[in-house]
Formats: sequence, structure tokens, C-alpha cells
Amino acid sequence: KAYLIASLSDQYGRMPWDDLYDGIHQPVLTPRFEDQKTIYENCINLLDEAVVDLSSTDNKIGLNRRDGDIIYQGDTEKWIKFAYALKARYLNHYSKKSGLYNPDAIIEACSKAFDDVGMDAEFNYIKGGSQTQANPWSAEGYGEFKSELFPRYAGYTQFFINMLKNPFFLNDSIDPRLPIIMNPAVNTGLFTGLVSGRGLDGKNIKEYCRVAGGFYSLADSPFPFATYSEVKYIEAEARLRKGDAAGAIEAFKTGVLADMTKLGVADTMIQKVSEGLNKLTPADFTANNNKAGLSKIMTQKYIAMVFNPETWVDLRRMDYSDEIYPGLARPDNVNEIFGEGEWIRAIPYEYNEENRNGKNLGDNRPDVRMKTPVWWDIPE
Repeated sequence: KAYLIASLSDQYGRMPWDDLYDGIHQPVLTPRFEDQKTIYENCINLLDEAVVDLSSTDNKIGLNRRDGDIIYQGDTEKWIKFAYALKARYLNHYSKKSGLYNPDAIIEACSKAFDDVGMDAEFNYIKGGSQTQANPWSAEGYGEFKSELFPRYAGYTQFFINMLKNPFFLNDSIDPRLPIIMNPAVNTGLFTGLVSGRGLDGKNIKEYCRVAGGFYSLADSPFPFATYSEVKYIEAEARLRKGDAAGAIEAFKTGVLADMTKLGVADTMIQKVSEGLNKLTPADFTANNNKAGLSKIMTQKYIAMVFNPETWVDLRRMDYSDEIYPGLARPDNVNEIFGEGEWIRAIPYEYNEENRNGKNLGDNRPDVRMKTPVWWDIPE
């Protein structure tokens, strides 16, 4: 519940809480919406309550009763670590709230979250089943990522590919994850991406790297809700903001190497990457008022979580800065409601909600909703 409601709130902002359907009482068809600060406080409290309940030895019904636990098969310790990973994530979203952001609380939550590769909270898809059982980004899934009729859904962006082409920790090669995450373009054998908003730019789709067929986009590729590498990147950010650049570097290095291990990068290459990371100094992170370190953290976090909506949270928290994300630029042909320098900040609520519950919903016009930051995105 905490994960789902907080994830929705990250997209929309205000959400129902007290009037949510509980499976027992008659549903409220016109639910009242709570402010996002209240939603976040409630979600974090839920995570704390979950840790207490999962730690209890008096539970009479196992988590995996009738094979109902599709993530951890009844392993309560991993569920507890998942709860702390989410708590660290949500506390870290307070980075623009000077009175609420607490790096020590984030670091403590990280210390109780995932502590090794292989503990990630993931949803497993199925190969050889129905379309809806396959990963939606795969050729077998329902997302039409194999289709040449819908090319805007089919290719990685050049922005993302460039992240993997020029790793600072390797001087003479691409990031070893690049050919694992995606296949080269069919017609050219090169790693070429789409420019956001430009479509095919007069070329054949086979001249771009397709989404389907890589590590994250096979029929049975799991979807990661939260991962060990994310936890380490959160810790790295919190330590950097706290003033502990050396600790931030150690957490950052662990995050990079953990993601490479997860993706199956060869041990010899991981060792080479490790040697490059060992050259980092605190000055490499604190330069430009910590932006140098934030850039390294956020770039690697983006690579590790490319299909996770948490990447959009981070882009907004970093104000879409091209100092943090080198090469980031607004899409071509951006919607005319956005003025120069403006970026999307939230998404409109579903229009059925607007029609049926407009009084509680508020102004849902796209030019208002998409340009109005959610609560954690407003500095104070």
C-alpha cells in the first residue's frame, strides 16, 4: 500500500487516503484528496508499522500462505529490508525541504535495507505464457515494443545511450552494461538512439537501438520495485549532502559495482571498473557545490533504474539540470503549453475522476497540472 500510494502521489501530488476503498466498507465514489505531505507521512508510518508487524514472532498466518508471496516467498527479513529501502527513498525525496531533510535518518534506513546483490524487490514476468504474463517492454509483451508501426515506443534515447558510451571510470571503452541492456541497431551495428521528440528523423527504425531484447526487456525480465544499487545511491546522496564526501564515494562505488554484478558483467571488467572508481577523491564529489558528485550519482542511478519511474522523481528533484545530467535537453516539438525552460512537473488526473469527483480534484487542466510541482518538488 505504501509503495503504490506514494508512487501515485509522485506522479499526481494530492491523493485520497482516509476515503480509500478498504475492501470492507462501501466504496466512497467521491473521495476527499489529502495534501502530499500528509500522504508521505502516512506512507512512512505504514512502513514503520510493517517493520514492527513483520518482526513479530506472534504472526499465526505465514506470508506465503497458499503461495501468495510472489516477491519473497515468505522471507520476512527481505520484506523488512524492502520496507527500509522504501523509507530511505521517500525520506530522500525531501531534499528540497530544508526543515525535513535528514541525511542521518536516510543513512540509518539504508543501513537496514538491502545489503547485497540478489535481495532486490522484483516482480517476475513469465516467458512462454500470455501477453500479459510477459514483460511489457519485451517483444512478447502487450506493449507493442516489437512493432515498426509505433516507433516512438520502440527505441532508447540518445541521451541514455550517451550515458553508457562515455563512462568516466573507463578511458578506453564503453560501459560494459551497454551491450547487455540493449542490442545495437540492426542496420548499422551501432548504438544509436532516438532524439526525444524527433521521432525517426527520416530514418528506418532499424537504424536505432530497439527497446525489446535487452536485459530489462526480455519476456521474463523482472521489474525492480527497489534494488540494492538504488539503496547505495540514496546513501551516497545523503552522505554527500551531509558533508561526508568520502563516505559518499564508498557508497557510490558499491552501487555501481552491485548493478554491474546484477547485469552479469564479467569479473575481469568489474575489476577494471573498480580500479577506475578507486581513483575518485572527495574533491571529485564536492566540486561545483557538490554538483560534480550529484552528477555522478544521478547518472549512474538513472542507468540502474532506467525503466523505473523513480528516474522522473530524481530529474524533478534535480530541476532537470544539465549540470547533473550532462546532455539533457528538452524534447524537440515540446507541447506548446510549455514556455522556454519549462519542464513537466506532474501529470493530470484521469478524466473520469475529473468528471465524477471534480469538486475534490481541483483544477485538472493540463496547462496547470503538468506545470505545477508536487509538494516535495517545491523548495522551502
